[in-house]
This record gives sequence, C-alpha cells and structure tokens, in this order.
Amino acid sequence: MGEVYRATDTALPRQVAIKVLPPAVAADPDRLSRFDREARTLASLNHPNIAVIYGVERSDGALAIVMEFVEGPTLADRIEPGPIPVDEALAIARQIADALEAAHEQGIVHRDLKPANIKLTRSGTVKVLDFGLAKSMTAAPVAPEPQSITPTVTSSGKTEAGIILGTAAYMSPEQAKGLPVDQRCDVWAFACVLYEMLTGRRAFGGTTTTEILATILERDVDWSRLPASTPASVRTLLRRALAKDPRRRLHHIADARLELEDAHATPERVTTTSHRVPWMWIAIASVALTAIVAGAWRMSSASSSVVTMPTARLSFVPEPAISARPLSALAMSPNGQHIAYVAGQDDLIYVRDIDRFETRGLPGTQGADMLVFSPDGQWIAFQTDDKVKKVGLSGGPPITIAESAEGHGIGWESNESILFGPGRATGIWRVPAAGGQPQQVTKVQPGENSEQHPEGLPGGQAILYRVNSGAGLQIYAQSLTTGERHLIDRGSNPHYLRSGHIAYVQDGRLIVAPFDVVRLEKTGPQTVVLTDVRQTENETAQLALSQAGSLAYVPAGGIGRRDTLVWVDSSGAETPTTIAGDAFRMPRLSPDLQHVIVRLATGNLGDLWMYDLGSNRRNRLTFNGASQFPLWERGGGRMILSARQADGTFQIFIKTLDGTSPDTPFLTPRGTNYPLSWSPDGRFVATVSVDPETNSDIWVLTLGPSPTWKLFLQTKFREGAPTFSHDGRLIAYVSDQAGRSEIYVRPFPGGSEVPVSTDGGTEPLFARSASTLFYRHGEEMLAVEIAGPPITVGMPRVVFKRRYDRGDGVWPDYDVTPDGKRLLMIRPTPQEAPSRVNVVLNWLDDLTRTPAK
Repeated sequence: MGEVYRATDTALPRQVAIKVLPPAVAADPDRLSRFDREARTLASLNHPNIAVIYGVERSDGALAIVMEFVEGPTLADRIEPGPIPVDEALAIARQIADALEAAHEQGIVHRDLKPANIKLTRSGTVKVLDFGLAKSMTAAPVAPEPQSITPTVTSSGKTEAGIILGTAAYMSPEQAKGLPVDQRCDVWAFACVLYEMLTGRRAFGGTTTTEILATILERDVDWSRLPASTPASVRTLLRRALAKDPRRRLHHIADARLELEDAHATPERVTTTSHRVPWMWIAIASVALTAIVAGAWRMSSASSSVVTMPTARLSFVPEPAISARPLSALAMSPNGQHIAYVAGQDDLIYVRDIDRFETRGLPGTQGADMLVFSPDGQWIAFQTDDKVKKVGLSGGPPITIAESAEGHGIGWESNESILFGPGRATGIWRVPAAGGQPQQVTKVQPGENSEQHPEGLPGGQAILYRVNSGAGLQIYAQSLTTGERHLIDRGSNPHYLRSGHIAYVQDGRLIVAPFDVVRLEKTGPQTVVLTDVRQTENETAQLALSQAGSLAYVPAGGIGRRDTLVWVDSSGAETPTTIAGDAFRMPRLSPDLQHVIVRLATGNLGDLWMYDLGSNRRNRLTFNGASQFPLWERGGGRMILSARQADGTFQIFIKTLDGTSPDTPFLTPRGTNYPLSWSPDGRFVATVSVDPETNSDIWVLTLGPSPTWKLFLQTKFREGAPTFSHDGRLIAYVSDQAGRSEIYVRPFPGGSEVPVSTDGGTEPLFARSASTLFYRHGEEMLAVEIAGPPITVGMPRVVFKRRYDRGDGVWPDYDVTPDGKRLLMIRPTPQEAPSRVNVVLNWLDDLTRTPAK
C-alpha cells in the first residue's frame, strides 16, 4: 500500500510513521484515490486500538500520511514461534474486536484484517493498522482497483462482480468470489486471526493462492487443533464466525466482543477444584505421578492448613528443542510457574507455563543467552549481541539495558537493578533495570580473568559470583560495604535460596549447604542433590532454581560441541576444511597457509594444537591445560603464546615449534598478559595487560636481547584486541569509551585515535599483506580499507552475515589470509541438542528431611 518510514516530528518532539506512495505508482489515479481514502478513513476513526492519523502532507508532488508510530512486534511476529496461551490470545482478540466495532460503527469495513496488520505495544495495547483497503458501507461504489498495483491482492481471478482484494488466507468466501462485502467479512477475518493465535496455524492453508481460496470455499476448519483449554463459548464463537454462508455467520463484531468478555469473566477450568492443577502438563506425561499430585491438591483445596508436598521428579521434551549453542539456556521464575529456555535455529527465548501444554516464543530475542528472571517474575533479562536486554514475560519488544556485555552471566539484584559483567577483567557492574549508566561494583584481583554469574544477596549488602582465574573456577561471596570477600568453594552457578542455603554446581553435581548471609560463609555440611547436571564449554551449568522449591535442569550427556574450520571468501561463499570434530578456539594460520594452530577447548581453558590443513594430522604443542592466544612468527619457526603460571596469572612465552630450544618467558610485574599481534618486522608484540585498577590496557613488548615493555594505551575505559596493520604503522583496537565496544585505530608508536565503527564492533584483525581491517558486529563480518598516517578510513562493507563461533571476549576468534581474500572461521556444529529437561518439585522440603552428605 506504500512505503512507511520512521521519523521525528521536530515541531512536537515525537516519533511518527510516515506512509508515502512509491514513486513508481505515485501518479496512478487509482492508487492516489485509495491512498486518499485511507487518510480520510483514519481521520474519521478515534479509538485507542486504531493507529491515529496526525495529518496529510504534500511536498514536491509527493503525498504522505503522517501517523502514530506504534512501537512493538506485529501479531504475526508474536504467533510465528507458536500458539499464544489462551488467556493472552483472548485478551488480544477483545482489543481487536473493539477496534473493528469502532470502525463498523462509522460504516467502515477493514477488508484486510490479518496478523501482519495488528501491532502489540510494550504496554500490552493492541493497534489495528493499514486501512488501505477499507471500504465505506455507505459511500457510493468506487472503481475497481487493478490487482497489479495492490500488494495485498493475492489472486488475479476476476469475477463478474469485480476484482478480488485482500489477503487470501483471511478472505471470507464472498470476498474470495469477488462478491460485494460488508462487515461480516471482517468478522470472518477476525475469527481466522483468533484461530491462528490459539493454534499457531492458519485456519485455511495452502501453498498457492488457488489452493488457499479452494480451501476457504470447500473445506471446514480443523477444530481438533484448538487447545483443550479453549472455553466452549469461544469454540462456539469461532464456528459461528466462520460459517461460509454469510446469512448464517455472526453478523456483528460487537457480539463477538461480548462473547469474549463473558469467557474472560467466567473462565472454564479443566479440573473440578477451585484451583488450576499446577504441573498438569508434566503430571499427564507422567502417569505414575498423577494420583500423588492430584491427591495433594485436593487436600490443599479442602483445608487451609499447610500440606507438605512430596518430592517429585519429572521430565518433559522441549518444543522446539533447546539450542546447543548458548552457555546458559535455561531459567525458572521465582515462583516456579514459568520455565524459559533458548531454542530453535535463531536461539529465541521460549516460555512454558507450568500449568499449560503450550509453549510461546518471545519475538525479538534472537541470539539469547544467559537467561534470568526478575525477582517479581515479570521480566526475563538476557544477553545478545554483546548487550544486556530484557523482555516482558508476555512478550513485547526487548529493551536494551546495557550496551556492552561480553562477560558471562546476569544477575537480577532487585526489581530496580541488574548485575552483569561488561567483559574480561572488568569486575561486576550494576545497571538500573530500566536502563541507565552502569556503575562498577567489584574489581578483579591479580591473576583473575573475569568475575561471572553475579547474584545479589538479601539486604543488598553482598553478592555471590564465580571467578575465572588461573586457579580454575571458584565461587566467592563479597561484602559491598567492606570489600571483603570469602571463598566458598570450587564450582559454578552460585545461587542463594531463601531457605538459608547456597546452591552451586561442581563437576555436574548440584551441591547445597546452609549459608550465613552476614558472615558470608557456609555454616553446615553440604548435600549433593543431583549428580547429572549438564555443564557447557566454560562449565556453566544448564540449571535453573526457583525460590518456591522447584528446579529444572538439562541432564548430562544431552549436548556436545563439535566444530568445523571453514574458509569464507570475499563474496561470502563457504568451503569446509578437513579439520572438524573438536571444540576450537583462536585459529591462527601459518605464514605459508599450510598449518593452523588452535586452542582445543577443554573445560574453561585448553591446550594448543597444530593441524596440517591438507592432511588433518595434528601435533600437540602445550601440555599444561591452560595455554591460549597463539601467534605465528612471520618466518613460521616460532610461536608466541600466553600460559598460566603457578600464581594464577597468565604470562607470555616464545616457543620454538620443533622443540629445539627452551621456551623463553617475558615476565612482567603487572599480572596477566595476552599477546594479540606480532608486528610485520618481528620486533614488536602488541599485548593486553589485565590491571585491577584500569581493567585492561594495551602494551607493546619490544623483542631483542633485552626485551622491554612500553605502554601504548591506558585509560579508565577498557582497551583490547590490538592488531598491527600490514606495514606496522597503525594499531587497531577495541575500546568501550563510547559505552559499548567500538573499533578505533591509532598510529604506532603513538598519535591520536580515529574511530572506525559507529554502531558497535569487536574482534578487529588486519590482513598481514593488505590494508584491509576486518571486524565483527553481531553476525556480520565487515571489512574496511585503512591507510596512514595520516589515517584515512574507508566505508565499511559487509563481507557476510552468518552465524559463526565467537569468543567470550573482544579478541578475534577467526583468522584471515595475508591478502585479505579468505577468512578462516569456526562453524559450530552441535553434536546433539538437549532432548529433555528434568524437573524436580518440592526438593527443598526433602532436603530438610535428608541427612547431609
């Protein structure tokens, strides 16, 4: 119907939507007539569920409608992951009916109602859009609109009565035949939309327009697809609204609205008790447990006394299947009534209510990881594209909370604040849950890489978190008033339970022990609750705990990572190498492109291996289980790397690949150091040094008989991932000085910086024989030509947009050939996605009755 732009009204500062006719059809009288009719239609309607028109503008021969800008997904987006829960679907349907009733009262028929023309705002308000095909029931007939210029026309079939207009799947039979229509065609389309919300399927399907129209005219709806919990009155409403004979169809949308309101006022229950049976979907799947659960609830309904529920262990198969990629793909609401998980090819968040069969997806949450519920259970925070975002439990557009988040784990400290890690060596930070300026809470200690999985303790005076250091993964509790911290144990995923216990995972075992939130220490023997919790690559547990005494987890063995090294050329075409089967990190090509050094991830770290790209033969280069950041010398006979020391810090070494010389250390008193780039002349190595006060800084190591260190860049912000240009005159790097990670470039050995990226960027890497700098933005790989000094930066271009593996920092987790024409990427190939989720009910009650182990 037109092109729609988002714009700012500068006279009255507000966001608006501007619809204009495409230039190719702007002079067409029929299109202009329809465009003008839409403006007049909207001007006659004033209803909260219909997008408002602000005016019509003409400029230089162009005609534009200025309308209310409606933020949020369309109903089509909301339905795409699957059916909408019945209560939510009925609430949306009531608002759609309200909008149609207002239009019908003005004598206007929409004629193109469908999920794509319905928006869902953040506040839960429904907005009906696109009255471009609307028709006045009282106006004189208008000339038929040619099908060739109507985007929503899905059939060219012309009958004696006129042209078919609308979208095929939602057309009433009379509309599909090209007969005159009235408000009953909107009633039909409304019922199609409601059916689709409840089932996740179109009421009338087909692969072609002809098949869809034939289905509408000849077949009935598959009523068996409606959820079992659909009220009988709603089933009756749908049958009456989808009667093919318009004389037998529900005549007025107001009648449908009243039916929906009655269904909401007197909901029909599946059970005969006064409460919906929790865990119904699990109990049905586990026949042996049905009698226990039902009996216990009958007792709780009949008596006001406290009834101790028995511990129950159950399983369900998530649909769609949980993704294998996320480090932490599972969360449970504090009241134990909702389980959220990441699933599908897009790593979307799905929510399963405990008392329902249906699973619903949350649009806009693609690429999600590190899920956590808010304390009130109404929001889910997650990490995606190096940002912290939150999304409402019932959906709506995600909201960005923090722009830079490369660390692992998010903790909802309270309803007002969120804890997160911006990246390696940054400590824990706090940001308002509504968004705002983050503030640092903790600093890393010497020898530590990062602090992860933060969680606030009751009273707001202390936090729990996991430390990733040379000593492995350890759990600490830290006072926010004194800064004193206490080592709890080795492990991951610390969680405080209101019962006065601390829970964490160690070697696949869920351990629980009494915990004193004042003394910040365990006060009694620990108990092993589970022994088969799945832990992902960095030992993050796929486990979720609720304060209500329930837990959910992915059992061990349900997921495994297998990667393939692939070539990607400048056009984005992919060619696999022969190297596959392991969990790879940090691939670095030899100068002759015959070999590649990778870190094989084992647990949280790993060792370095060299592969022959032709034969797939490999040699192990390190044996300490904690080596990383390999770099080839330009001649190919030596490598530089970072390895863990006895004090827990990481230091830089030079190693001969044939083993003829001992490793040469470059020790520094500054703590942990990582090599990132070797200069073309072999004299310098650009490194990152972790500093507790300044987070991470860029230093340059000058090689020679008496190696020296010189500071290149140190600010109050984080700097990392330095990379030398092909001529050694520039260093590109990442900094978060703009509030998120961006790419910058400076002359070497010194000079002023020049920004390269403007919308976020990480993992910069110069080609070794060309002036091309590569960097990543989400799933995009970008390339930009850079010369100087004086520095000139070209226009970045997208090389490809595809999901390849990314590291847990800003350093490049890929490599590029010297000429910049091919990239060596890591393509993750999960061996097996989790096939089930285990659930344990009332396990805390059982814990108090079980002797400690």
